Amino acid sequence: MKKQIVVNFENLLEKNSGSYNSYYKLYRADYCRMTGLPMYSSKDFEYLEKNNIFSKTRAKKEKVEIDETSPVGWYRMQTGYAPLFALKAK
Repeated sequence: MKKQIVVNFENLLEKNSGSYNSYYKLYRADYCRMTGLPMYSSKDFEYLEKNNIFSKTRAKKEKVEIDETSPVGWYRMQTGYAPLFALKAK
């Protein structure tokens, strides 16, 4: 029996068993599709770089501040999806 997935649009980064894989620390594809946010892969990296869209790890490496409250998309990893964020407004 498949788990029912519910999207909380007020808090897209809510981690529950239907949306988040706690072993890999990534979000499930079904949940990401239901949010309606764009889903990117490695072939879209140049677009993400040009438009200043960052994952938490990339933002930390490049020493830029991001707005972690609301994701603007999802990035495909090997075992799930990581949230992507825009630069923090100055």
